[in-house]
Amino acid sequence: GAQATDGDESALAAARLHAKRHNVTLDSLNADALVIMTGRGYIKRIDPDVFSKQNRNTQGRNMGKMRGGDEVTKVAHCSGLDTVLFFTDRGRVYAVRAYDIPQASTTALGTPFTRVLKLREGESITAMLPVDTMQGRQGTGGAEKAHLVMVTAQGLIKKTCASEFGSIQKNGKKALGLRRGDRLKHVAVVREGDGIIIGGDSGRVIHFAADNVRASSRNAGAVFAMKFKTAKGAAGQPADNAESDDDDAGEALPAHVAGMAVVPAAVVRSLGLQGPPGSDTDANADAADDSVTDLAGDDTGAEMNEDDADGDAGTGPFILLLTSRGKGKRMLLDEFRQQARGGSGKTGMGLSPGDSLAALCLTGMGVSQPGEISAPPDDVGLEHVIIGSQEGVMNRFDVSCIKVQKGRTAKGTGVMKLKGDDSIRDITLLPGHLDPKS
Repeated sequence: GAQATDGDESALAAARLHAKRHNVTLDSLNADALVIMTGRGYIKRIDPDVFSKQNRNTQGRNMGKMRGGDEVTKVAHCSGLDTVLFFTDRGRVYAVRAYDIPQASTTALGTPFTRVLKLREGESITAMLPVDTMQGRQGTGGAEKAHLVMVTAQGLIKKTCASEFGSIQKNGKKALGLRRGDRLKHVAVVREGDGIIIGGDSGRVIHFAADNVRASSRNAGAVFAMKFKTAKGAAGQPADNAESDDDDAGEALPAHVAGMAVVPAAVVRSLGLQGPPGSDTDANADAADDSVTDLAGDDTGAEMNEDDADGDAGTGPFILLLTSRGKGKRMLLDEFRQQARGGSGKTGMGLSPGDSLAALCLTGMGVSQPGEISAPPDDVGLEHVIIGSQEGVMNRFDVSCIKVQKGRTAKGTGVMKLKGDDSIRDITLLPGHLDPKS
């Protein structure tokens, strides 16, 4: 609408002024970048090409000076003109232009986040979502049909129209109400017909239709996306079952959600992944899958060797799963048809004792941001991932070097070697057109 167009014009004018003041072209200002945040509040923007591709199961490159106890917490791929939405664990959202985030080298500490944005006391950033500044001009739906989905650490989900997040001021806006002890974990953009995939720390994966999550206002609470088996009952159901206030100072409950991804509607249709509308058939089938899941934490469970990989899997699409101890597994996405929202999902990956699912992403369809087609089809096979650890070590390599596996209880193969108590934190997918050799 006119409001979105006026906003685009204003953003473009501000970008041109910024480029002029810094004596750079608009094209160079809009270059691809990685935005990296640490747990102690440092942020920096770097060129993704500084990471040369490496072989699988290598140590990777140190991403920065990690002061005692600090860790890399968030990595996002964006363009310089994008608006980066920062969501806090307490359910608020703030916005910054990507080009306003100071550039730094891979070894530099970065800039204190407080110089970029002022948060409320006790808040920490839990999700970063780059949004194309010119999104409203790019046809086919525009911003009016886009929604943001927010998933909490306890497996609750909320969908809100993206237009409600326009014109965010410096003091931020409330994005969702949280139950006591729960924290916001992941945020993505969805459109009509998209699917939502969520992975739990236990290695289970659920896929359901985004349309099965009713859109609600920013101030509303969330509904169940995935349920987890815990000693104290279903996660996300605190004793008082009450929404907390913004200054909930209580201790956070253990996080069970490891990652989420959006399956574009075109992929859902082409692979025939739709579940029966309004049916709980697949959700009830979760119990039948439990006997397989019990093998996940047992060394006697099926662990697939590289020689057992499916060499004729084609080009996907795939789901890439990554564990905290550096094991990775790539599976055909069509193994995960849509189920009813709120179930416990199906086994996606077997886990060794002490290991847990840490992150996931979708590959093989030219997707760099959930739901956004960003690379031509010829580049699909050239996709790379950048895997980041808690202590700031990062590794970049071709997705294709992780062989496709068939069995859902297979435990994957070594992807990244970790030192000491370090563990995997993030996975960021880069489209093939960012390959410096392509």
